[in-house]
Amino acid sequence: NLWYTDYHDQIGRVTPAGVVTTLALPAGARPQGIAAGPDGNIWFTETTVGRIGRVTPALVLTEFPLPNSSSAPTGIAAGPDGNLWFTEYNTSQIGRMTLTGSVSEFPLSPGSGPYGITLGSDGSLWFAESGRDRIGRITPAGAVTEFPIPTSGGTPTEIASGPDGNIWFTEFNGDKIGRVAVQSFCSPNATTLCLNNARFRVTVSWTAPAEGESGDGQAVALTGDAGAFWFFSANNIELVVKVVDGRAANGKFWVFIGSLTDVGYRVTVRDLSTDQVNAYVNQPGTLQSFADTAAF
Repeated sequence: NLWYTDYHDQIGRVTPAGVVTTLALPAGARPQGIAAGPDGNIWFTETTVGRIGRVTPALVLTEFPLPNSSSAPTGIAAGPDGNLWFTEYNTSQIGRMTLTGSVSEFPLSPGSGPYGITLGSDGSLWFAESGRDRIGRITPAGAVTEFPIPTSGGTPTEIASGPDGNIWFTEFNGDKIGRVAVQSFCSPNATTLCLNNARFRVTVSWTAPAEGESGDGQAVALTGDAGAFWFFSANNIELVVKVVDGRAANGKFWVFIGSLTDVGYRVTVRDLSTDQVNAYVNQPGTLQSFADTAAF
């Protein structure tokens, strides 16, 4: 069946044959976003009263209050982690709710006004920031990246993952449909740093021939532009990497690598916007750092 929200305080269900059933909500609930949950139930936002609702296929209703009743939950989507993720328009936050109603909240830039939200092909949640003309992404671990859209005042609102693996969104005031190429952005993991608005993917392979050991560097995110890698143990950082936007000075992105080891390593930096790749190699037994101010 298809399920929908009726802003006049109802949840509706329509069968393929067109038979409609409605479920009344408490007065003033004003449901808006709706999503199928991983538990087989339907989850929705109650914008005016600051609640997340759940309805079973048998039309049994449960409501979960949010920490701030004025947060205006709007869009909602099922995440890859088995939780429900939603936008909070008034408080500029992304919320996460477990199937038992436990809530975590992740702040965005003030005035962001997040609206629609969807699960992307990269395993992150993508959302439209109507207040600041941005498209945002949040990983299941809560790491947020925000990307400005070209149209000033475009007011992105609804958002969806397309069959091409990209993110598509509407611009309420811009009279446009926007598309974000998901593959152009980096997704961090245990061996990958994503630097400078996730445009650059950084990985490290290392080798210690004398000990007969080799492996991949383990990534440690530090700031949006910098991170570190360890090889043997988490309390022993081997090198630090940062990618700086130096285009105002010379039209280039700069790569700096601070070496803290004589273990041999290869740092690979990929610009996901152009697919250009640069590699920086430290030979075993040497201690070399790098400062490339014309890298990309």
